[in-house]
Amino acid sequence: LAFSERGTALASASADQTCISWDLERGEETMRFSGHESEVYGVRFVPKSESLLSCSFDRSIRLWDLRSGKESQRLLGHEDVILGVDIRNEWLVASGSDDGTARLWDLRHGGKQLAVMLHHSGEVKRVKFSSKGDFLATTSGDRTVRVYSVSSLHCQAVLTGHSDHVFDVAWSSTDEFLVSASH
Repeated sequence: LAFSERGTALASASADQTCISWDLERGEETMRFSGHESEVYGVRFVPKSESLLSCSFDRSIRLWDLRSGKESQRLLGHEDVILGVDIRNEWLVASGSDDGTARLWDLRHGGKQLAVMLHHSGEVKRVKFSSKGDFLATTSGDRTVRVYSVSSLHCQAVLTGHSDHVFDVAWSSTDEFLVSASH
């Protein structure tokens, strides 16, 4: 699930291979996006645009036009299911996959892959940019959270303490705190 920047729309991902945008004021579906070939696992609205990102078990990230419902870009490169997607500003996309990688993509240049981070020893479950966009947190089946500097792509911290897969992560609004969740 993801809220739009203005908080007037919600996007949902579904096991039926679609994602849906919802008008929260009217409580109605505004658009259903079809094209993924497997379960859709994550969605994010692209800031300052009329676009929606989705990631899927079909190993793709797709960019959708919210007005037409058509796919405008497809990002390919992961070798296993994609479980996490996030966006910083209007163009820098992060993704995490069961292939053990986190990747960065540039929407300004047709979804060009900018970086592959191979530091986890297990699947990468979620990716989340900090509120100010300076850091990227990744969670993994290796029971860790890694924090990367977005500007240098260096791993700044490895957070341990979970006894099972780390499935989610969230930053505080000030980027002072990071919370992670596990089984």
